[in-house]
Amino acid sequence: MRKEVQSEQNKGRPAGKYWVPIAILIGIVLGFFFSLTISPPPYIVLGFHYFDWSYLAFHIILSTVAISLLVALLVVYIRIYTETRANFALGLLVVLGALLLQSLLTYPLLLAAPREFWELPGPSFDSADILLIVAYAVFLYLSLE
Repeated sequence: MRKEVQSEQNKGRPAGKYWVPIAILIGIVLGFFFSLTISPPPYIVLGFHYFDWSYLAFHIILSTVAISLLVALLVVYIRIYTETRANFALGLLVVLGALLLQSLLTYPLLLAAPREFWELPGPSFDSADILLIVAYAVFLYLSLE
């Protein structure tokens, strides 16, 4: 009986496994368009433009994907909280809200001046963003099951 009610409620919504790639795709598209607002670094090395596609632009895309996943997680847990009124869901909303606020306050386009290390190469620079995106994607996928 309970499975029938759940299946009737979920008929109009896509399955949970589709929301994760949708949120990631939205973040990539928005991040790409936001990254077009920055100008490439003005320095030249040996007569070549050293970074036409700067690490700052890549960081903007990764940060936007993380924010889109956080927004999707917030929507999921707001829905869960309104249905259940569980304290655990409320606690997750507070934590997700704080993470979203931190992500927005450190968003590369909102900071006053870009830092020099955003334009310098480095393997550890983007690895933190990538690991954060993977963690949010897994959390969203597991939350939707």
